[in-house]
Amino acid sequence: MSDARLELAYKYPFLQSSKELLATMNVSKIESKHLNAALIRVNEAMKSGIVEFTKSQTESIQELYLISYVYSRMLVSATASMRSAYSIIEAYAMSEANRACTALESESIENLKNVCDQMGLSVSANSQSFSIPFHEYIKFSTTNPMVSLVFQKLGAGQVIMDKTQLMKFMRYAFFSVIAKGLPIEVKTIPKEVLGLTGKVDISQFVKKSERTTGRNTTGWIERLLNTPLPDFRHRLVNLILAPYLVNVRNLQIDEAVSIINEYIERCKRINPDTNVNPVYIRYQCNYAKRRGLKPYSLASARELMAGSIDFDYIGGETKEKKDE
Repeated sequence: MSDARLELAYKYPFLQSSKELLATMNVSKIESKHLNAALIRVNEAMKSGIVEFTKSQTESIQELYLISYVYSRMLVSATASMRSAYSIIEAYAMSEANRACTALESESIENLKNVCDQMGLSVSANSQSFSIPFHEYIKFSTTNPMVSLVFQKLGAGQVIMDKTQLMKFMRYAFFSVIAKGLPIEVKTIPKEVLGLTGKVDISQFVKKSERTTGRNTTGWIERLLNTPLPDFRHRLVNLILAPYLVNVRNLQIDEAVSIINEYIERCKRINPDTNVNPVYIRYQCNYAKRRGLKPYSLASARELMAGSIDFDYIGGETKEKKDE
């Protein structure tokens, strides 16, 4: 394995040379360190808008960045698919593009040209400016008004830029390459990755009306409704969701059935193996209404569904007391 190839790959894991290098590495076994790194990577993207770039000469760390990128693409795809929210994909792709730009800013001219060449961009440089052939520039600028040709200096078939302008352009070029192929089909994603979706913080993508407020003792159920599970059970519907929607939120039966059914459909994208159907859901909603049932508390749900839900995530920052 070439150290120079790995050093380039961990900075720009979306390049063709990085994919070729990855294919030579023995990564058939899914390791927890790679999954954890992928989760951190995606949460950084969701929260701060940038996946942090940390310069390192240690091969094990470089490998971790390279391999975790692959799993992070899977994880963000599964998360976005569950919420049908392309904005999650966009946030992730731009965050990875920001990371790559941070690395690119300190590259030598030779390395910068190498990266650009793999992007299909023939960059020329001197001490004052950079230039890219017009026909290559427009491949990445047509859908991004911030790097439109209107704002650029042209000459002899070239787009001429200073380094600041080049970095702005490369950010959108990186974004285009990273976003390509996303989202990945959920059915192709390993279950180990799917099991992490509940730990992805997508609170900023949740509608305000769906968010919990204050110390609402049933707020965790709202978070549950935004967290499809790979292993869900009938009792989730009859002991938690149906009683909550009809007797706490006081929804009409039809509306409650619609919400639960939509939730189950999102769960089925992770694991289609379930017998929960609209008939069962309606029966449980009517039953809960007739009996005036209340949903399980968070403490009781922890005992009931231990191992199926990440209750540290679902419960949020407010740790509810038993039977509050």
